[in-house]
Amino acid sequence: MDSDEKIGAVGVKMIDGFGNFLPESKRGFPTPWHSFTKITGLGKLFPHSRIFGGYHLRYLNENETHKVDVLAGAFMLLRREAIERAGSLDNRFFMYGEDIDLSYRIRQAGFAVYYLPEPIIHYKGESTKKDIRYVKRFYEAMLIFFNKHYPDSNRLFKLFIRQAIVIAGLLSAVKRLFKITDLTVKTVYTENTFSTNDYSYDRIIQFMDKNREKNVLFRIYHPNTGITVDSKQATVSGES
Repeated sequence: MDSDEKIGAVGVKMIDGFGNFLPESKRGFPTPWHSFTKITGLGKLFPHSRIFGGYHLRYLNENETHKVDVLAGAFMLLRREAIERAGSLDNRFFMYGEDIDLSYRIRQAGFAVYYLPEPIIHYKGESTKKDIRYVKRFYEAMLIFFNKHYPDSNRLFKLFIRQAIVIAGLLSAVKRLFKITDLTVKTVYTENTFSTNDYSYDRIIQFMDKNREKNVLFRIYHPNTGITVDSKQATVSGES
């Protein structure tokens, strides 16, 4: 950022407790088309397509630096001038969508937004429980952003997007209510534990990023506090 005053925000490569890349590390704006492909599932069917994969930008290599549209609020390095021009967080967003809105306004203010492939661990979902209130807040945030930044879009298409968001929200709520995803056989995990006395955080994160394997859970033990941190899934809090 010091070498280019036009860079207003920088984000990084986020990985979960298994070392898996989190696609929200770099995203495109939720334009009407990108919203449509996300809600209908076309983005998941064709993740590496530039036509259908514009929301999570899967076609951009996660291990390379890219100029993107949206960064995750879990980590954003911001230029003071960019915030002064774009404005601070919009209080209408609660918990979700505020990072998308801020990234959008930074771009509108004339600054670039960049993704860097420097890994950090993000225990996704630890700041909130994935219940019906979560579903409601998440999809309400999408509606707020859509109405705020695309007020002149085609009314019929806007109606479709609104109805699709509502339906997607209801389906997600039903799944969580009846725990449909928990009816399968319980997954068995292989656990690898790192002590911060033996390894630096940088070495641990680099190892997790390069050695991601299915059902291998990485745990970080802090001898000074006796706490071990991990996250088996988005709906389970780290253990202590």
